[in-house]
This record gives sequence, C-alpha cells and structure tokens, in this order.
Amino acid sequence: MFGPLLLKDDIVSVPLTFADGQVALPQTPGLGVELDEDKLHFYTRQP
Repeated sequence: MFGPLLLKDDIVSVPLTFADGQVALPQTPGLGVELDEDKLHFYTRQP
C-alpha cells in the first residue's frame, strides 16, 4: 500500500499488539493473523 492510506487502515481483522518495542505473538494457530477479506478486496489493484 502506498500514498495517503499507507498507515491509515489494516487488512487484518485483529490488529497486532506492540509491547516494549516488540510485536506480541498471538496465541492462535498458524501465523496468528486473520485477513479481512472485504478490505483485501477493496485494496486489490487491477492492472
């Protein structure tokens, strides 16, 4: 992502938690992130 929306929105449904300068690891299986499919579709660019 680039431009004015660079740090305004996130495509994950539960944001990452930062503590003491580090990312706190989620307790969920896998990578620990779940993508918001609607936002992902919204930000998809077509060539």
